[in-house]
Amino acid sequence: MKLRDSEVPKIRQDPQTPAEWQEAVDAAAFLLALDSCRLYGLVETDIEIDELRALDLIKRGLKLGIRAQSLETLTRKFIE
Repeated sequence: MKLRDSEVPKIRQDPQTPAEWQEAVDAAAFLLALDSCRLYGLVETDIEIDELRALDLIKRGLKLGIRAQSLETLTRKFIE
């Protein structure tokens, strides 16, 4: 599987609404999982992941009671 950077939404400002927080946390969790797959050689991608930003969004989302959806759901959401 090969994904291009242009296929992944860019989230640069902090989310404001619960829906935006859910989207940001989901994207962050998916990108971290994708990066892990890249490190193990399971996927090829030129996507650059800001790991610290992703972890920060997930941590702050948890404080608001927002958790990432399952990896299976996120894969369907972002790839299919």
